[in-house]
Amino acid sequence: MLKRWIFLFCLAASLVVGSPYSIVFVHIGDQLPDYLEPALVQARLFNKECPIFVIGNAKAFRHTSLVMSAQKITLIPLEKLRKSTDHLFFQKKSKLDKDSLGGFWTYTTERFFYISELMEELNLKNVFHLENDNMLYADLGELLPVFEKNYPGIGLVMFNDDLCVPSFMYIADSNSMKR
Repeated sequence: MLKRWIFLFCLAASLVVGSPYSIVFVHIGDQLPDYLEPALVQARLFNKECPIFVIGNAKAFRHTSLVMSAQKITLIPLEKLRKSTDHLFFQKKSKLDKDSLGGFWTYTTERFFYISELMEELNLKNVFHLENDNMLYADLGELLPVFEKNYPGIGLVMFNDDLCVPSFMYIADSNSMKR
């Protein structure tokens, strides 16, 4: 428990003070996908100063590249995040197929719990979540007022009136994720 608090204190102290937004990527699994690195480089190219986080398994972070390290990316071992009651309930009761496609549907859903927990623990606001194979060609700081005005909770890509494709999301605060 003490190690977790020390980790979170050091992390919070190292963040860019006063950044109005952050970018978060999530990967659950023992090995980071090859396409994550170019996505991080691209996100940093257009968002030079904002905090960029990657939430993932500690084991996967053992093999990060020098290119990724040079991007000033904060790696968050998911094992260090305190799981919410809802997250624990999801892990215990979810009926999603944990074996099909290596647990794909379970992990694509579970990432939202990890994002919410990170936002809660670090009191992050205005978080943009990108899937790991998405390339970003914009300074999100310039677009932030548009998202704040038009999406008071969560903004996301809609496939149709009923289905979303959360390849790119704007999340105003941790309460928005809880709802």
